[in-house]
Amino acid sequence: ILDRNKSLAMPAPVQRVAIISAPGAAGYGDFMNQLSRNASGIVFYTKLYEAVMQGERVSGTVRAAIERIELTADLFDCVVIIRGGGASTDLAGFDDLELARAVAGCMLPVIVGIGHERDNTVLDFVAHTRVKTPTAAAEWLIAQAEDALATAIDLATRVAHLVQNRLTGDFRQLEHMENMVPLLARTRIDAARTRIETLSTTVPLLVRRQVDGASRRLERASRIIDGAGRQSIARATARLQNFAPLLQQCVAHRMARENDRLAALADKVRLL
Repeated sequence: ILDRNKSLAMPAPVQRVAIISAPGAAGYGDFMNQLSRNASGIVFYTKLYEAVMQGERVSGTVRAAIERIELTADLFDCVVIIRGGGASTDLAGFDDLELARAVAGCMLPVIVGIGHERDNTVLDFVAHTRVKTPTAAAEWLIAQAEDALATAIDLATRVAHLVQNRLTGDFRQLEHMENMVPLLARTRIDAARTRIETLSTTVPLLVRRQVDGASRRLERASRIIDGAGRQSIARATARLQNFAPLLQQCVAHRMARENDRLAALADKVRLL
């Protein structure tokens, strides 16, 4: 389990910090002063989980603090265990198997800043990050946050440049379009005017041609009708002329038959 805690991903930036320390310890005070007075004005959200940092109770109280932190692990980015310097014998409580196991298996990355630069404890080898002192732990957190801030500022600057370049290109395109629209409109208007002029010249000619064609068709129709009428009258007249002699003959034959019938009736009347 030596590398278990080291394998956890450290968030960027690290701003929500669960601190395990003695509340009145000088190392805790140095750590908080360093965080709150950082030159970049970065805000850190911290919560202290009290533990005994010297003597036989170190292991039990630190492990209990880790257990309490893990109950609300989603509220924090990391755990910081800090203690100021002292005699080497004062740090013996951190060389404990169960405490090392708790730090190595912690759900959050653990930063250890215990003692002086020359001091080493078992926790230094199983924690995610080892720093020299509580002040160095604060400096490490500030440096991580400043790197994240610098990255964010760099990205924001790049985005601003990209947006500015895009806007500049769009403005140029708009200006080009503003210049082109009147030219295109003038071209369309000129083309429409030319077409209207062409139509105004062509339409009378077309109308005149249509009227002339219709007049010629009417004249041909009138001539055809006139000729047809004359022919019909001539044929009717000829039929009448041919019919008159026949009519006279029919009338004569009918008159003769009637005269013969009247004569026969007259003879019958006389006989009666």
